[in-house]
Amino acid sequence: MSFKVGDMREQIVVKGLTQSSDGMGGYTTVEATILTCFAKVEVPRSKSGIVSMADAEIRTHVFTTRYNSSVNIGHYVVYDGGNYPIRGITHDGRKRFMSLECVPEAA
Repeated sequence: MSFKVGDMREQIVVKGLTQSSDGMGGYTTVEATILTCFAKVEVPRSKSGIVSMADAEIRTHVFTTRYNSSVNIGHYVVYDGGNYPIRGITHDGRKRFMSLECVPEAA
């Protein structure tokens, strides 16, 4: 994972669902912004397959940004008008950068 910090040019927002107390013993689930940052966006590979008896291509996106322990699998990246659920997170040994491996959300 070697690149320059200047390669992180695209702004992304990482969002997730959080639970907050409703004051009556229950909770409500609300969408919250976890992180807003700049990232390097790559579409390094694609997978082909059959979905609903039709050929389909599912592209995998990788968003590389500075390490942040608040980001988890299950959150999603909002980028360029689309939602990209996070399927995997990798980081370098010193935890300086992390790569969020995502798949576009089905419409």
